[in-house]
Amino acid sequence: MKAIIVALVMLWSSVAGAAGLVIGTACTGGPCGNSHTLLNVNAEPFPGGTFLDTSSYARVVTNVGVTQSAAQVWRGTQSIDLDAVGDRLTVPDSDDWRFPGDFSISGYFYGVTPGGFRILWEQIIGAGNRAFYHSVSAAGAIQFLGYVGDAAVININVAGAWIDNTWTHIEVSRYGSTATMWINGVLVGSDATSSGVIDDCNGALYAAGALIASPSLVSYRDAITITSGGWVWNRNHSVPNRRW
Repeated sequence: MKAIIVALVMLWSSVAGAAGLVIGTACTGGPCGNSHTLLNVNAEPFPGGTFLDTSSYARVVTNVGVTQSAAQVWRGTQSIDLDAVGDRLTVPDSDDWRFPGDFSISGYFYGVTPGGFRILWEQIIGAGNRAFYHSVSAAGAIQFLGYVGDAAVININVAGAWIDNTWTHIEVSRYGSTATMWINGVLVGSDATSSGVIDDCNGALYAAGALIASPSLVSYRDAITITSGGWVWNRNHSVPNRRW
């Protein structure tokens, strides 16, 4: 019986691995089951009016103006609703936001092209104190910038990439010296000169939204995930079909 169970587990692992999920010793139980997942914030649960980091780090998520909504839902019954440019979710500053090598930042979004420059997420305080930010322009361009000091060592800017009123998975990953941007599992942009340490800046990580000086993108969101090292939650950038 034990041999049969082991054989079934190995068969399941093979199938799941082919589908793109990192499993087994690489990622037991999904990204939130290993130390390489630095942050994992979903639309549900919502105890006491805040959202939870369900990674093994269980970071405190501070909520400013963000609510749940059933108007547009990716999975379950609710989404994260940033309905004003001042809304934001933050987690405390940490050395974990220093990326010396490979990393991945991803999430699901639903909204319309903004009327001006808006932020998806960021860790940036100002000149001389920058880590990264991810933005959408009034023309629907999606840009990711990662900094060493004030120098942008990652710069991916994809014109017209934003998709209106459709749940869209957006991912930025770096592997080696190449950073890439993926929209719904499709490679849309890259920067092949992106080596360098993305330093943690001295401030909170805006897991959703931004400083008031850089308005947040009004949108519905879900499945906000940051991983480090080569242990991104999937091997081939296929989009997740469930929350972790």
